[in-house]
Amino acid sequence: MSGEESSKRGEMKEINIKKLFNEPKIIAVAGNPNSGKSNVLHHLILETKKSNNFKMYSYGLKFDFGQNVINSVPELEQIDRSIIFLDEFYTLFDLENRKERASIERTFRSLFHSNNIIILCGLPDNFKKFISAKLDLIIFKECNLDDFINGSKLKAVCLDYKGDERGSYLLKLNEEEALFYNVKDSHWEKAKIPYYKEYDLKRQNPPLLMPKNVPKNVLENAQKNYSGKKSGKNMRKMFQKNVQENVGENVQTDIDLLTCSEKDNNDNLKNKTKAGI
Repeated sequence: MSGEESSKRGEMKEINIKKLFNEPKIIAVAGNPNSGKSNVLHHLILETKKSNNFKMYSYGLKFDFGQNVINSVPELEQIDRSIIFLDEFYTLFDLENRKERASIERTFRSLFHSNNIIILCGLPDNFKKFISAKLDLIIFKECNLDDFINGSKLKAVCLDYKGDERGSYLLKLNEEEALFYNVKDSHWEKAKIPYYKEYDLKRQNPPLLMPKNVPKNVLENAQKNYSGKKSGKNMRKMFQKNVQENVGENVQTDIDLLTCSEKDNNDNLKNKTKAGI
């Protein structure tokens, strides 16, 4: 199926884990910052663990899925017959040092011949041309096309995609979408990737900007009640609701920035004071 056909029909397939992890290969997960790359790794791990026993190693993952954790290239080179997840893999290798290129290539060649599946997760410009040339499967999240390295396989493949998701400057995908490209048969598929909010550390953070002139105890209670429990816009809405319930319904709060109108806050606080609250 071509990328264009898949996009027009709006079909999203479930990932066939057995087909995906059927033989040694090198897989890329490429996308912009905060596009959900790590979420793809979490999904692959959780789906694979449902009905399979396998050895798993990781670098850079923030959560414990029962994997063995590595912290260096020498540790990586000792692995065999395993699935290896390397999140932010560019921090493990010295990709900017051209003298290290031959060494990095030997590492990947050794891992491949040791019957491993390697998943490299990173930004578009982390996939240097010599790494791109070794990929068997590419998983795209949202990407700025200009961020790919000129002459790399990733950029050539992305520019060749004809689906509605690709604009002039951006490969646009939502939070629960990913595009899979099989290098061997030039085959595109769009897959559904569920969002695992329990593994999203960034969205569990409380808002950075707080409304002015709201009593400190109200803000502290709102943070205590909702920080870490809600994510993204839902958490901000609940936070806003908690503040309004304690201060006044007319507090004007911007959902994204949580900034309040100082005049409205002052008026509401005065009204509360007059009411004896």
